[in-house]
Amino acid sequence: LAYFSGSDPSMSGQKSIVCTVSSLRMLYAWDVQEGSLIWSSPAQQANIKYLATLPQRSLAFTVDKEETVKVWNCRDAEPLAARSMPRCCFSLEAFLADDGPVLMVFSAEGLLRPGDSTPSSVSLPFTFCSQACWALKCANRVTVMFRRGSCRRTGFSTFDLAEKSSGGSTVMKARQIAAFMLPDEMEDPLRMGVPDRETIVFESGPYLFLYSIYGHLVHRFSHHQNTICSLWVDSLHVLTTSMDNYLHLYMWEEGGRDPGLLSCCHLEQRRADPRPSCYYSRAICDSASIVCVVSKTLEASVLVMYSLDP
Repeated sequence: LAYFSGSDPSMSGQKSIVCTVSSLRMLYAWDVQEGSLIWSSPAQQANIKYLATLPQRSLAFTVDKEETVKVWNCRDAEPLAARSMPRCCFSLEAFLADDGPVLMVFSAEGLLRPGDSTPSSVSLPFTFCSQACWALKCANRVTVMFRRGSCRRTGFSTFDLAEKSSGGSTVMKARQIAAFMLPDEMEDPLRMGVPDRETIVFESGPYLFLYSIYGHLVHRFSHHQNTICSLWVDSLHVLTTSMDNYLHLYMWEEGGRDPGLLSCCHLEQRRADPRPSCYYSRAICDSASIVCVVSKTLEASVLVMYSLDP
């Protein structure tokens, strides 16, 4: 589930189109405002396991279980490009570089226009590293969530990355800015986001926490009755879903000295169906819409779409 267009809050006036994949081995594009299917790919040879999009260029990227990477424009039946990976893929990220679109799968390379240069890299060694996030408003800052010790306590460490020239070559350096461990009694979080230079947001059980990168608790939100199973963070919004059939939308507060979240609305995912979700739901949003996948049974999922009033 990812926005094909409209997901960048700075790109106003765009039509919201969202991409989804299904167990039928197909990629779909949906018009969010109309709630209608506008394109679908032919059935692929293998199930699609990862999806990423680049809304600025209207491109979608998939990786299937045969480790084949494909690029789509969600108009043509066949992909624009395809490449088989030599090893198993565990992550997929797309972004715009100065010389064009780049797709990251273990390494970084331009899939549509491969280059000859080897990208510089740096290792951040952590035991049981569970997630790493770039700061949305600071291009060279990354925060790592990890587990440490026999009790597997959760910690966060934040680094600034910089390139330095040495002996005619460019070397990537990482400088640790801050680190902290969560209290022993806190349930281990599974998801996090880093909206700016100083703030980390993550879930723990039914609660949403806002911490500074130095370990200071800013706020705890308790809008859900059940465990939070999905967390979406962008430069304007935070969106959570839970198996209590609700999703909650927050917005980042502007102008304050300290970062803060403003609670906006609490939405019931399927009002006519009182049954709780049997499987993890997932939701994403942009400046004009919210899209949520709700699974009541193993056989089927429902795509729920909301329009946000300006």
